Amino acid sequence: MRVAILGASASTRQTQAAALQQLLPEIHINANCALMRQAEAHAADSAPWPAHSATKHRQDFALSLLLPPESAHPSNAELRLREWLLQHALPFACVFGSAAQQSANARAAIAHQIAARSAAPEHGSDWHWNCENCSDAACERRLFSTLLQRAADH
Repeated sequence: MRVAILGASASTRQTQAAALQQLLPEIHINANCALMRQAEAHAADSAPWPAHSATKHRQDFALSLLLPPESAHPSNAELRLREWLLQHALPFACVFGSAAQQSANARAAIAHQIAARSAAPEHGSDWHWNCENCSDAACERRLFSTLLQRAADH
């Protein structure tokens, strides 16, 4: 599983990533993902970020951990980043508190994401749609195979 660390300063993200990597060596932690670089580069403008960034981030990371602002007032980049994550329904968790609390909250968020992924449907998708609007051949085969099996069992 790959996790992005967003928000705060680059050094804070790097420190948190190193601490998490030691605790969870099986998880790939990225403290310098393209999304964070994009947020920092476009903090001052109000132009929308490219839609393909959301798709790319979703493909690259199962979860984003959003660190708290380092000052009492979040930067424009941090505000836009949170808004963007919500707008594109990307999985993220805010990890607040002291460094130890942030680490514990990050581990809990990762554990929750792992549990949610393992509970996903066995066909590997959590996509939900009305059957009459679906054109997924594999889904149709599963549906009809299950129905035929049930009919045969009765």
